[in-house]
Amino acid sequence: MTPHPANIDNKTVDVYDLPGLQGEVDTSIWKRIRSDRPSNKDIISAIVDINKKRGIDLVIHCLGPKDGIGPDYYKAVTSAVGSEVPIAAVVTRLERENGAMENWWPKNGAALESDMNMRFIDHACVTTLPQNDTSWRPRRVEGEKAVRDLISRRCTNKRAPPK
Repeated sequence: MTPHPANIDNKTVDVYDLPGLQGEVDTSIWKRIRSDRPSNKDIISAIVDINKKRGIDLVIHCLGPKDGIGPDYYKAVTSAVGSEVPIAAVVTRLERENGAMENWWPKNGAALESDMNMRFIDHACVTTLPQNDTSWRPRRVEGEKAVRDLISRRCTNKRAPPK
């Protein structure tokens, strides 16, 4: 896995973009885009390897509530690296939420964590609509700021690899 350095609030962070695990989600779309989709085992191995080599400041777990939220990825990551790696939720597809997209979390976040047995250190609520859809630009800007703020809050110091 290759890190993608990003500058967020004058801090450089390394971002690793990993696909979600195969399972409850229909992966046929991914396979049409890329035929070399890694296996679940490869994805978890990459996370473990990154954690051993440099430590992980934050895992962002993207959840799409309109598709149903499955805890498979969360459970796989926590069983592989333990509780020392913090996990934050980014809830996607909230462009139609009344008011700020952030309003979704106070109404649904606690139930999500308890019903799915997942615990997040933080969260962001966003839209994932494409940039070429200009009618949703304010929502995209709101979501981008929420994710940048999440990363800025949670990635304060360079983590050392676990011993």
